[in-house]
Amino acid sequence: PGQGVSVSGPHSLGVSLALVPPQNFGAPSFDDKKLEVVAVFGSIQMAVSRVINLQHHRIAQCRVVKITIRGDEGVPVQVDGEAWIQPPGVIKIQHKNRAQM
Repeated sequence: PGQGVSVSGPHSLGVSLALVPPQNFGAPSFDDKKLEVVAVFGSIQMAVSRVINLQHHRIAQCRVVKITIRGDEGVPVQVDGEAWIQPPGVIKIQHKNRAQM
């Protein structure tokens, strides 16, 4: 079972992110303004994937992601290195623009 999800642009997890396009997903691209939703099976998987080329379990490829947190307790969330406990509610993520680095 997965421990979480990662929502990102196609290359923001580093060049070692291997997203092999299965039949119902397109190849990742900077220009399509789509977000990649990937299953996370633990912190070790995420750390190792930055060093070696691991294939990830792709859940979705979309322009908008809506995550609903239900229950009485919050869940750990991290955005750009900043972590916090997010209380129950709705998180909406969508591509706005990009910056050349």
